[in-house]
Amino acid sequence: MEGVKPPKGLILSGPNQNYSKFKQMFLIYIDAAGLTKCEENRKIAIFLNAAGEEAVEVYNTFQSKIDTLEGLIQAFQNYIEPRKTLILNTYEFLKTKQFDGESIDHFITRLKILAKKCELENLEDRMITMLIILGVKENEIKECLLREADLNMAKAINIARQVEKGKLHMSKLQENENVLTIKKDAEIKKIQQIQEKRLWQYKSKVTVVVKMRWC
Repeated sequence: MEGVKPPKGLILSGPNQNYSKFKQMFLIYIDAAGLTKCEENRKIAIFLNAAGEEAVEVYNTFQSKIDTLEGLIQAFQNYIEPRKTLILNTYEFLKTKQFDGESIDHFITRLKILAKKCELENLEDRMITMLIILGVKENEIKECLLREADLNMAKAINIARQVEKGKLHMSKLQENENVLTIKKDAEIKKIQQIQEKRLWQYKSKVTVVVKMRWC
């Protein structure tokens, strides 16, 4: 049909990915242009011509032979879905923060597990190092990491562990000191009570003696 044109420009990656919209518009075009009964090879050629260079490059990577438009649409759908999952996994990885009360080791383990799902390859260690700095709760750990020259993941983990260990040790010492203080205060209070009791007993005796003398 004259005047009916196919959609142009299939974008398969990035924030402007438009596969669902492109597929819908292309199927509308095939129907409107009266091409539903034409040969499948021709439909495939029209699709790839409308989709553009990036789509053709992806099409050339498909392993199985595609001889229908439906098969081509499904092949591109299968290509898109894992990429969506990868984007979601990367998003989850990048927003990872240490939970309240979570140990450094547990936090780093979570980062490593999430990183494996993001296909970071040779950037994995660097990204984990950055997210340790960005996601750790303790400002003291952040400051120590940022002061370190030539910081890598192994150094970052070691520094974070040492600072956490030091803070836990100090917390334990403070806790013990508080316990000793409580015990000391209790002993002082007990001694004061004994002294007050003795003083009261002494005053009582003195009062009795005085009364007897006046009788």
